[in-house]
Amino acid sequence: LDFFENNFSDYFTISPNPTTDIINLGVLDENRILINAIYIYDMGGNLVGYYFGTTRTMDLNHLFAGNYFMKLTTDKGEFTTQFIKL
Repeated sequence: LDFFENNFSDYFTISPNPTTDIINLGVLDENRILINAIYIYDMGGNLVGYYFGTTRTMDLNHLFAGNYFMKLTTDKGEFTTQFIKL
């Protein structure tokens, strides 16, 4: 996984970070980018969550506390950011 291919914050926001259960994905300009899928990985690179590209609110209640990566596949390439689950 290439976690630094594109600059996540140029297109997206996530909040709150850190989170306890729910994380919200904000798209800065819905007309500029199309999300195909949203993947959540643990620090070991294991896929622990998958969401359709139209998803903007994700319930992460099933995840253990720790650091995670969110990877978005889009029409502009892949974007990855890190978040903390408390």
